[in-house]
Order: sequence, then C-alpha cells, then structure tokens
Amino acid sequence: MLTLRGHLGPVRALAYSPDGRVLASGSDDRTIKLWNLATGQVRHGLAGHEAEVRALAFSPDARRLASGSWDGTLRLWKVRKLLQNLGDRSLRNWLVESRGRPLGENLGGGVWCVAFAPDGRSLAAGCTDGTAQLWHFTADEPMCLPLAGHRWPVSALAFAPNGKWLASAGHDRTVRLWDASLGRERAVLTGHTDWVRTAAFAPDSRALASAGDDCIVRLWDVADCTARVGLAGHTNAVCHLVFSANGRSLISAGIDETVRVWDLATGRERAVFNWGIGRVHCLAVAPDGMTAAAGGSNNEVVIWDLDIAE
Repeated sequence: MLTLRGHLGPVRALAYSPDGRVLASGSDDRTIKLWNLATGQVRHGLAGHEAEVRALAFSPDARRLASGSWDGTLRLWKVRKLLQNLGDRSLRNWLVESRGRPLGENLGGGVWCVAFAPDGRSLAAGCTDGTAQLWHFTADEPMCLPLAGHRWPVSALAFAPNGKWLASAGHDRTVRLWDASLGRERAVLTGHTDWVRTAAFAPDSRALASAGDDCIVRLWDVADCTARVGLAGHTNAVCHLVFSANGRSLISAGIDETVRVWDLATGRERAVFNWGIGRVHCLAVAPDGMTAAAGGSNNEVVIWDLDIAE
C-alpha cells in the first residue's frame, strides 16, 4: 500500500493517465497534482481554479486532462509532453477557445463531474444547476449539446466503453441514459430513494452501476434498462463506483470511510477496507487493473493492490 500526501484539503477527484504511470488528484485546496507513481512524489502541481476541484478525466490519447471546479469552469490542460518528460516542469493551461478562455465558464454555478468518450472526441460535464453539456471536438471548434432532463445537480457522468451511451446521475434520484453522439435521452432509470452521486459502466458496456445517499449500490441491465440487483453494506452515502478491469468486481467508496469490493457473480462483499483516511470521496482503477486509488477527507490518497481482493 502506498499513501500520497501533499494536498491541503480533502481529495475529491482521481484519474490515472492512460499508461498508468501518473495519477492526477484534485482537491478542495483548489489544486491538481500529478503524481509519479514510481516514486510516490508529486511530479507537477497545476493551479488556476478558484474553488475546489471536483472532477478529473484524462483523454484516452493522454494529450489532455479535463478538470471541473465549483468556480464554474471546465478546463483542459495540455499534458502529453509533461507526462512523457519527467524533467519537464513547463506547463501552460491549454484552453480550447481563443483569448485564454476556458472551454466552459459559469457552467450552472459549478462543475460536479466530467468524462471523456472512449474515442476522445467528446467530453461531458455535469453542473450544480441540473444541466449537463456534451462537447464534440471538431476540426474548427468544439460544439456543445445541452443535455436537459435532470432537475437538480448532475453529480455523475460515465461513457459506456463501447462509445454508444452516456449515463448521467443526479440529486433528482434518477439515472439517465443518453445517445452519446446525438445527446438524445434514451431512458430514465428510477429506484433510488435519495441523491445519486455516482455511476459506472461495466467493461463490456452491458451493465451500469449507480449509488448515492440511499446507501444501496444498484446494478442495471443496459439492454432493457431494468434493475438487476441491489448491493447493501455501506452505512452512509456512497460517493464513487468503479468496476475492476476484468468486470468481475465492483468497488465502492463512501462517507462511512470504507472501500468495499463486491463479487458480482454472488453479490457478496469480497473485502472491506478502512485505512483511516476519513470519508472516501473518489476512486480510480489503474489501466492494467492491478492497482486502485482512493482519495479521502484527510487530504490523503491511498493506492493498493487489487489482487488482494480479486
């Protein structure tokens, strides 16, 4: 187990680089840190947001890092050369629009979540006013499609690995499926009895998991949009979900300060972790599926071997 220390506030967002060598973390201290996982040290710190950083996502080609903040901005950082050169400490904020403006400004009072499409050509952002935006990158300029449907904050977004669907989840207790290219709503999944904070697709895109303040992890069949099963174990709100790389396990993190690994074949817990890092706000699984990371309210990030639970 490796513990990363350096943030001055709770860690709210995590993302592995596509090659698995770097972990990005975002915090209430308004900064983003890029960690060299070979050394456990901060390689670079990114500053620019004026409020807590709530969401991070690397593009699949590792050229960009998207960050969302409660300062109302969605930013893209040019990081490819930075990730390739350990000694290069130069970095400029890569802004899609001209004149140094972020990709999106004043997005509904704040950005809660971001997600890149598997092909890297689209980026979605969810906001605190209940709106979501789907950005398609073209040769000329980015095109934005609004996703209207949620009434309260959109707290989670996830693209299906097959690229066909985008899932959104919000405080209105619903999970919604969208056509990822056209931005059209396909279905509304209901059953949660409180805020939904997180959603994740299985690697085969056939199942979708969601969870939130009702403490129940729900699994949905994507083909017919029906509920499969509910997983109970957390004693407080579930903040984040990620599937293992092989799709056999689901990992959940919550305000009850635990991380739980679920066997999806049986619906039972494989392992429960409590590392003393406080409320666990975020999770990430390495691209090779061997390790995972969790960020806590005590400002620390824990990285552990998934084969313990697999």
